[in-house]
Amino acid sequence: MPSKRPHRKSRFGCDQCRKRRVKCDERMPRCTNCTQRSEDCRFSRRQGLQQHHQQHHSSVESSSPGRAVMPSLSAVSDAAIMHHWCTETCKTFTVRGADLFRGYVGREALRHEFLWHAVVAVTLLHLATDITDSVAARPLVHAALEHLNQTFSGLRAALRLISLDNSDAIYACSLLIMVSGTVSPFLPFGRDDETELPVKSVLRIVDSLKGIGSVIKHSRQWIGQSPLADAMDLLEPQLGTGEVWPQAVVMRELLAQVVEPSSYRHVVLEKAIQKLETIYRRELCAVSWVLHADGDFREELRQEEPFMLLLFLHFGVLLSTMDGMWWKRFLGARIVEELSTELSSYRPEWNAVTNWCRQQVGLEALPAHPLSPSYAYQCIGLEQGQYFLLSFLIRRSTVHTAPCFACSCLRAHRLCENFQPCAPMGKTVTSRRQQ
Repeated sequence: MPSKRPHRKSRFGCDQCRKRRVKCDERMPRCTNCTQRSEDCRFSRRQGLQQHHQQHHSSVESSSPGRAVMPSLSAVSDAAIMHHWCTETCKTFTVRGADLFRGYVGREALRHEFLWHAVVAVTLLHLATDITDSVAARPLVHAALEHLNQTFSGLRAALRLISLDNSDAIYACSLLIMVSGTVSPFLPFGRDDETELPVKSVLRIVDSLKGIGSVIKHSRQWIGQSPLADAMDLLEPQLGTGEVWPQAVVMRELLAQVVEPSSYRHVVLEKAIQKLETIYRRELCAVSWVLHADGDFREELRQEEPFMLLLFLHFGVLLSTMDGMWWKRFLGARIVEELSTELSSYRPEWNAVTNWCRQQVGLEALPAHPLSPSYAYQCIGLEQGQYFLLSFLIRRSTVHTAPCFACSCLRAHRLCENFQPCAPMGKTVTSRRQQ
């Protein structure tokens, strides 16, 4: 089983610090590390996310002056928040049901303070996702979290006296808490803005959603008598398209390379691919991929097994591109943006696949990893076929330049007898002669 690499990092560190795997203070235009080393400093993560948001949020840009300058919290008035709720955030769950959330839920928020705080919180988070400067977004995130705290306090009191009068407010509040809890872990709220691999954040979100599900279950008996009953139909996935997910072929080819076809793990991972195909055909909501995952499936995610992380990367693509909801688009893009960087350095031979995922959500492609075969034959001017022929001859002639069988990658382009191809990733090299 490949060793796992839990890795805490700066969210928006410069390319040079990320390459050296050191902490970046994100100082603009050049961070402290690059200044001391007299190196060029480039923040491609911020640029990539800025391109992504410019492509998908042009309508919000006109109503969000905080993009151009750092916004102060006092600049976001109640009127501005409600305007954004009425024009943009009301489409959080469905464009078809925007009127329902803008009108009915808005009126219920005026009657129930805990729902009002939930509306304000999710709207502030929506505004924060449209600000590419992490420092500028922090005041909005802090304010949103304060409103969420008040939401929880009021919701707990309402749940003790749940009735027909407050059941709709409780139900709507639960949905808004779900979105807030999904988005907030991926937004900056501290000085360091450190985060772990997004898979862990998403799994914690799934655990919290189970609690929210119980809240919805208790209020469901009254929902059928209210305007929110129609929301259940609006939230269902669209009719299936019957289309074939093109990446399924690629995923199955890679799966056959890394997992024994007759093994139980292969069965678990094959089921995960099949569920992604179902989501692509619009027969299931994208979030159901993790929300209804069984124990073996979730354990693969928790253990951060490389191939499951690769599937999780594709889940991010589908989440970001399937239905245009702002929070799914944001969450999917962040999953792809953060996880592709990890996988590209961990499994350089998957660089083409990870870059395809990045391009699908509007991010720049990552450069070839210095240890990858593609980088090797580009550097020495060989065609790909010539490179692999050379690698084959090297492997047959010497022990020291054998490929790494720990991860099945070809890295024989460094002709140094002491070179350990996978040493940076904690692997050991075993040649055919040693076996």
